[in-house]
Amino acid sequence: RLSPGFGGRGLSLSLSPGWGASESGLARLWDDGAAASGGTGGARLEAELGYGFRAWAGLATPRAGFNYEESGQRRWRLGTRFEFGPGLALDVEAERKEGAVEPEHGVRLELRVSW
Repeated sequence: RLSPGFGGRGLSLSLSPGWGASESGLARLWDDGAAASGGTGGARLEAELGYGFRAWAGLATPRAGFNYEESGQRRWRLGTRFEFGPGLALDVEAERKEGAVEPEHGVRLELRVSW
């Protein structure tokens, strides 16, 4: 893991292997295809690369990620996190899942507000 500099600016990189079940039982229930595959119990690899810089009186962090599971499933992610202050952030992310019969695509928007 390589963390960015002060205030989240700069390069970030994470690479993490794993073995065994990748999610809790409840998370697997909601995951598409979990019932058909019986969950994942093999090896997996997750990587994410990002770069934070000042933008719009806040911080923008474009990032790309990749997950691979021994079962052959792959997940590609591309997105940006915008932090407008200590209590306000917006994540925008596109995703492609491969390894099922047909590739799946999705978009995720997450707004976090804390006070």
